[in-house]
Amino acid sequence: MSLKTITTKIDENQLKELKNISKKTKWPQSVIIRWGIDFILNQLKEDVLSPEFRSHVETVITEDKHLLNKLSKI
Repeated sequence: MSLKTITTKIDENQLKELKNISKKTKWPQSVIIRWGIDFILNQLKEDVLSPEFRSHVETVITEDKHLLNKLSKI
C-alpha cells in the first residue's frame, strides 16, 4: 500500500482523545486515523442506495400509496 501525506485540521478534544487512545493502545495516531477513515468509507458504501434501487422503492411506494393510507387509518 502506497501511503500519501495529507494535512487536516481537528479540534482540541479530538486531538486529546486521539493522543489518549494512541498512548493506551500503543498504536500510532496515523494508524488510528486511517482505520477511522476506512470505517467511514466502508459504512458509506454499505449505506448508499443505488439510484436504480431508490427508484424502484419510490415506484412501489407510489403504487401502494392507497393501501398505505388505508393501513394508517386502521
